[in-house]
Amino acid sequence: MRAQRLKVPDGTAIANDFDYSLKRLAAHTHYLNDGATPKVESNAGGDRGEADVWMVV
Repeated sequence: MRAQRLKVPDGTAIANDFDYSLKRLAAHTHYLNDGATPKVESNAGGDRGEADVWMVV
């Protein structure tokens, strides 16, 4: 991911997304490795029975 970030111009939306992910990489990795990855439910579906959204890094 770091190598790909170097190819993206600073100040662009994708650069900001990469920076956000890279700053939080240790925290994201911790949740994936400890087996207690939290389920993040999307409220967008309301009560229409749409599938839940899972946090994937």
